Amino acid sequence: IWSYDNDGNYQLSLTQDVSSGLVKHTFDLTNAGTAYNDNLVLDRGSVGIGVAPLKQFHLQRTDGAEMRFSANATDLNNNDNIGMIQFSNNNDATGAIIKAVAAGNWATNDYPTDIVFFTTKDGGSDLNKVMTMAAEGNVQVGGGSDTPGFTPSLVVMGSQPSLGLRG
Repeated sequence: IWSYDNDGNYQLSLTQDVSSGLVKHTFDLTNAGTAYNDNLVLDRGSVGIGVAPLKQFHLQRTDGAEMRFSANATDLNNNDNIGMIQFSNNNDATGAIIKAVAAGNWATNDYPTDIVFFTTKDGGSDLNKVMTMAAEGNVQVGGGSDTPGFTPSLVVMGSQPSLGLRG
């Protein structure tokens, strides 16, 4: 339905496909004579990047798809939020979060980061920190703050902490 052509080397086109009353829009790109089809596909509420979507959000690339979350800041300070994935309903009630948090002040070639997991208990609406993967590689399971002066590889916390290992 629309296209831009710069002498055949650089092209951008938008196509529309209507089938059984359903509409799909596809953006294709040609860069320096190389065609990149299905650059962005919008299909009945689903988005595909590099592919016609098979799920609501679908990324595909020959050498592996990548996704990047960036904080809009040059320097990050301790506990600054870098990015997160929220699992919510359409009323914005959130049941779980996976969050990347600065684990110290960022500087040149120094980017300490923790990955923190939050969930909501049955019958509740408050998010609870349930696991932290610390910048140093330690894992803390259970809520609460880190145990001061204690740096094992795995800390299990809670009112009745337990750890089971099976071989």
